[in-house]
Amino acid sequence: MRKVCKYCGVEFDGDPGASACPDCAVQVHKQVIRQRTCRTCGVAFPGGPRAWYCPACREERRRQQSHEHKQRKAFGKVRQIGSTAHCEACGQPYTVSSGLQRYCPDCAPTLLRKHKNAASKAWNAAHTTPEERRAVRKESNAAIPCMVCGSMFVPAGPSRTCSPHCAEEAKRQAAKSWETRNREARNAYRRGLYAEKQAAMSEDERRAHRDEINARARENYKKRKERDV
Repeated sequence: MRKVCKYCGVEFDGDPGASACPDCAVQVHKQVIRQRTCRTCGVAFPGGPRAWYCPACREERRRQQSHEHKQRKAFGKVRQIGSTAHCEACGQPYTVSSGLQRYCPDCAPTLLRKHKNAASKAWNAAHTTPEERRAVRKESNAAIPCMVCGSMFVPAGPSRTCSPHCAEEAKRQAAKSWETRNREARNAYRRGLYAEKQAAMSEDERRAHRDEINARARENYKKRKERDV
């Protein structure tokens, strides 16, 4: 679908939901450092998407976590790197490679992707609305030529026609094209069905069927003659 990048204004081919060209999308994804609000003290600070605490509160939390880690280690409650643990999803044993590891290598990619998608949906629900997202997608659409009349228009969706009239004409043209491509195959199929129907008839049924066809033909011929008079 033809789109217009909302950052640089360049036209590009993208998905219906795309609003940035590939180059700008890469740059936007890199620019993740923004103003965040500390969840502990409420101070504003620059940080990434998962930065929840300001530097001062983060350092305090680091000291507290280090103290708790030393206590757990003293009581033998810390997993050693290289030891064996069991996956929380499937229960299979795996070798511990980090302190926060919870899943085996087979389950981790799917479950981590699931958690990431859930967090993304929660953020979208809290910061945007379906109407806003539809408006952004519509504003990013580029003008394209109507496939019927050729006039330029900005599509509101996947439509390739500028008006209901052109949409009906496109349907008519598609039906005509299909008829042209498939007429012989369709007629051969119908002739085969008719041959099977004829073969299944008895002699009396075939004669009655032929009389019915002839009577209908004579009636149609009579109507044509009356219309031409």
